[in-house]
Amino acid sequence: LVKAFFKTERQGGPFRYLTAAVKTFEASFDDYVRGGMLANAFAGLVVILPLLTFFSMGKSLLGHAVAYRWDPVFAASDRVLHFGRYPHEWLNPFLESLHLVPFVDDAYLAWFGAMFAANGFCLFLDGDKARRMRYLWAFVLCWILPGTVAAFVFASSGPVFFGMFHPDLADPYASLTAWLATARDGQPVDTMKVAGFLHDMTTDGVLPDLNGISAMPSQHVAVAWLIAFYARRCNLYAGWLAFVYAVLILIGSIVLGWHYAIDGYVGILCAWTIWRLAGRIAAYASDEMGTAQPAGA
Repeated sequence: LVKAFFKTERQGGPFRYLTAAVKTFEASFDDYVRGGMLANAFAGLVVILPLLTFFSMGKSLLGHAVAYRWDPVFAASDRVLHFGRYPHEWLNPFLESLHLVPFVDDAYLAWFGAMFAANGFCLFLDGDKARRMRYLWAFVLCWILPGTVAAFVFASSGPVFFGMFHPDLADPYASLTAWLATARDGQPVDTMKVAGFLHDMTTDGVLPDLNGISAMPSQHVAVAWLIAFYARRCNLYAGWLAFVYAVLILIGSIVLGWHYAIDGYVGILCAWTIWRLAGRIAAYASDEMGTAQPAGA
């Protein structure tokens, strides 16, 4: 069958374009492997996958290692920063009037897909070594510094969990939680189901578990903005699309009750600072290897 396939190509048969495409792909893949991209991609996976596993399981220890003592502070800060109202009180009526709540709910859940897509492109397809190394350094530092260290220092649960972990305080987010229970065409938003799952894991006494609860800083927002900074260096249109999505994640983190707005603002600041730091690290590493390439600002 293979012999007949290539014979048709030589005779100008209908498979000539397909066989040419196969040959082009074969040559490109050979260059890809010989150039070391595949080896580098798997090396990156060896670093990233254990890191994400460690973060998820380490996060499950947070509520047991320290108390969620910062929630009242961040809740009060949000009200001061947003002119005497909680930010969801400004946003939710607007989104509800435009019937955008299901869209925001779905977009927020798609964050994992966006993160894995960005990582996949970086590891397996991005041929710019300096840019690739900058993103990988930034991604790793983002999970270690704001994702782990800051999460333990500023331990907080988030608006949707406020009443569960602070039963002795008046819950300023009780109305938000009640609204989320019917906000998706009379049904709970999908992210509320995930919230219930996380609460069960945090309180079931199993240690370590698959994941846990942590609000400050928002890792969803930080990683989304980190991806946007990276996408901007890859392609102008991809960069604009990624920035729109990052803003959507910030909005979703607030209206869906996962984070205080200040969690997201700090997450953006962390992502920007780490992105710049990673640029310096990548440039220094390139200089040391004698293959310096500008990583941009």
